[in-house]
Amino acid sequence: MAHSMIDKLLSQETEENGDNTLAKPDFRIGDIISFPGNDLSYRIVSMIDDEIQLVQMDINSININAISRDYLMELLDHSEIQILPHEDLIVDEKKINSKIRQAHDVDVKIALEMQEYFKNDYLRLKTQTGTDFVKAQMDKYGIGKTKIWRIYRRFLQSSFDSNALYDKRILSHDLSHRVYHNKVGRKPKYSTFGKNLTDNDLKNMDTYIKKYKSNIFSSVSSCYKDMLGKYYTEYIREEDGSAMPVLLPASELPSLNQFRYRLNKVLTEEEKSLIKAKRKDISEGNNSLNDSDFLFDIHGPTTVVEMDEQEMDLSAVSYFDPKLAIGRFILHVIVDVQSKLVMAISVSLDNNSVVGATHCLMNLAENHVDFCKKYGVEITSEAWPSGNRVKAIRVDRGSEYMSKEFARICRENSISLIPTPARTASRKGTVEKQFSLFGAIWKDLLAEYGLISRLHDSNHHEKAVLDYYDVMKICITNVLAYNMSEIENFKRSKNMLSKKLLCSPINLWNYYNSRYHTVHPIGNKNAFLYSLMTPTTCYISKSGVRWEGLWYQYKDTDIDDLRWKGNHHKMEVRMDRRDVSHLYYIKDDRLMIMSLNPKKTYNMDFKDMPYEIYMKYRKIQKELEAHAREQNITIDVANRILVKSVLAENKRDTYANIQNMNENRIAEKNLIKSENTMHKAIKNEKFEKPMIEKKQDDNVWPSWDEISDHMSDDEKDFILD
Repeated sequence: MAHSMIDKLLSQETEENGDNTLAKPDFRIGDIISFPGNDLSYRIVSMIDDEIQLVQMDINSININAISRDYLMELLDHSEIQILPHEDLIVDEKKINSKIRQAHDVDVKIALEMQEYFKNDYLRLKTQTGTDFVKAQMDKYGIGKTKIWRIYRRFLQSSFDSNALYDKRILSHDLSHRVYHNKVGRKPKYSTFGKNLTDNDLKNMDTYIKKYKSNIFSSVSSCYKDMLGKYYTEYIREEDGSAMPVLLPASELPSLNQFRYRLNKVLTEEEKSLIKAKRKDISEGNNSLNDSDFLFDIHGPTTVVEMDEQEMDLSAVSYFDPKLAIGRFILHVIVDVQSKLVMAISVSLDNNSVVGATHCLMNLAENHVDFCKKYGVEITSEAWPSGNRVKAIRVDRGSEYMSKEFARICRENSISLIPTPARTASRKGTVEKQFSLFGAIWKDLLAEYGLISRLHDSNHHEKAVLDYYDVMKICITNVLAYNMSEIENFKRSKNMLSKKLLCSPINLWNYYNSRYHTVHPIGNKNAFLYSLMTPTTCYISKSGVRWEGLWYQYKDTDIDDLRWKGNHHKMEVRMDRRDVSHLYYIKDDRLMIMSLNPKKTYNMDFKDMPYEIYMKYRKIQKELEAHAREQNITIDVANRILVKSVLAENKRDTYANIQNMNENRIAEKNLIKSENTMHKAIKNEKFEKPMIEKKQDDNVWPSWDEISDHMSDDEKDFILD
């Protein structure tokens, strides 16, 4: 594949340094360096120039050492060390109690503050600076020194994986279904209001919290009282027929403080400040938002990113049949606010969908060198940074970003979700500017290739020639060109002016990272990808593992045990909406995969099929099943009517004669055999008259006595024997 012009510009410095530079091993932060001779292993936690800092693994203390890259390379050349693969720790968020989750969030905050303070120079942890910083965090969070150092050690040894901060002893117990029999919290001093809240109580609160957000004239107290009036009020019928509303006893009502606590827990700080500003002065609007720019309180790349999608002004054709037009693709983009660098993109046909958003989040964790190679573009890792963790995502109030699914994804990855204020102009200036730049690049080049315009004779769908891979390649080259292009009229700081910094997004990314050290890799890629999957439920029975009419095979003895127990068992799993071929779940902190069972009839017909397409087939299946039930009921009704008519014709008032039942049965059997002989079944022009006929007068078969009149004594004895 040919190198792009962008790649050549980036690789000039590498080529000038000669072949020795290219021969260096690609050591990365997070690699495990093992010394087979003494069973020691170290994790790479920092690389500053030619110095590599390592932390020792599998010990209960922090042992950090520095080693030169050349010496480490020499050890690797002599096979004295080896690089081991890293196994990710994946945590099932549904099994984590909310209290433990809150404590874990504090631990993550402590670890991230340490990471930002020491700025990749973790040797300073062993100096007086490290001791002073630990004391400062002890005072700030009220936590003992032992726990602080344990947080540091787990965070460093796991390559900055926040899941490693969970205590494995806690993860071994399912605390999500703990039942409280008494009201939690401090006992009220005077009031009797308050109860042990149920899921139904929380649902009622969330309903009126939404009303509190949507109605700028409402207050917390009024919403709370309206909730009590709707869900916690009984109506007693008076003697005159009128209904009198009566509030339930105080011990059965949520208190106002419980409602306030739930509101403060559900609302984000951005929403709280917006609501406060609107209630302060409704007529003037939220003018205070314009007092600062988008970079206010943002210090370093990945601190805040913006994410959005837009329909491309380009009509495309099908990859499978280029003669078929398919309309517009949807472009998703994630842009770093500080450096303006495009961190991730995706092209799909999923608009206003969480699936489309997860496409882009997957690209955030993907290696961009390998990603670009799939579409015929070769780059170096410096051209487009990849695999970096973000701390906050600013989004608009689209349905996909305001959904519970997207909120769950952000929560599981410790990402703050910042929605823009409602009923205001777009506050995502960075990503909106990116869309306008992309559009400007396309207009003149793609005018005759399906570019969509407002002209009445544009015929953009008829002119469409580009398929998915073509559009993806164009988008990649645009991203690479944009990340290298100078930003005109960029407001530089004093330090930037002193250095005469050229302000392209890639230069700004490197500059701000060297200053703030906020760029950190996603420590646990598998856990990140697992969080992008959709939680669902499968069922285990003796027949196997079933989900939405499909059957899956597995390699898990625990599932076999459930199958032998019989009945139906539920199991929480996750599925990828892009492919129903697999289900995923966590066992012993490992990611387990179940695949379609090829031994089940028609199961493999749906292999590699997206969820939306499969559900259409599933809908047809259910419709046919419903039609079958209705048809069977119709047939059964008609059948019962016919049976009843036969019974009505043969109804009589006397009982059957039970004498000589054995002889009568033998005669009947002989008669049936005579009526069903092969000779009578063969079509022939000549048919013999039956030996015995029904009596026409009473419509009954002749008795044994009448039949036996035609037989000899030997025949009678033979039959009866």
